[in-house]
Amino acid sequence: MALQQQQLAVVGGGPSSPKKEDYPPYVETAANRRAACTPYGSSRTARIFTLDSLIRAAFDSYLTWFEKPIPALIRAVGRDAPLHPLRRKRAEQLAMLRKWDLRGE
Repeated sequence: MALQQQQLAVVGGGPSSPKKEDYPPYVETAANRRAACTPYGSSRTARIFTLDSLIRAAFDSYLTWFEKPIPALIRAVGRDAPLHPLRRKRAEQLAMLRKWDLRGE
């Protein structure tokens, strides 16, 4: 948990910072960044580690950061009109994202 709190402390702000409303919903904001603390911040891992479970968590290839933006991206693209010219072109990529188990292997 301490790592998550430190991560949030270094997130910058100010008038030149990007504004959430300027981007589509599938773009994650810096305030929600969790990639640096995957084994500790993931709801998929235990809170108390043995040496073996810590090693497994440290080498877990599950990418928690993508839990929100990938489903949001798929929903956003799904709202496109069925005859949209890009819909057919990106069908293969979307099919791959729908099947992806969020592992970086």
